[in-house]
Amino acid sequence: MNLAVLFSADWAQEFSAAYQAEAGRTTDAWWDVFEICLYGDAWTGFIPARVGGRLDVDTAGMTDRVEALLAAALG
Repeated sequence: MNLAVLFSADWAQEFSAAYQAEAGRTTDAWWDVFEICLYGDAWTGFIPARVGGRLDVDTAGMTDRVEALLAAALG
């Protein structure tokens, strides 16, 4: 989910697909939904702090990107 928060749902899905291909096993989408349920307003404060200025963080777009990831996980 962090990739979706920082970049896009597509990045998160591409990473997941690459991980699954490398690992030779699939992941359960239930865990994606579980992680998405942990997302909240506090993320706009602590994600930029965790990034520590190493990356520009578009906090205004975070929720839209998480919603796109949720739609992909459920779809």
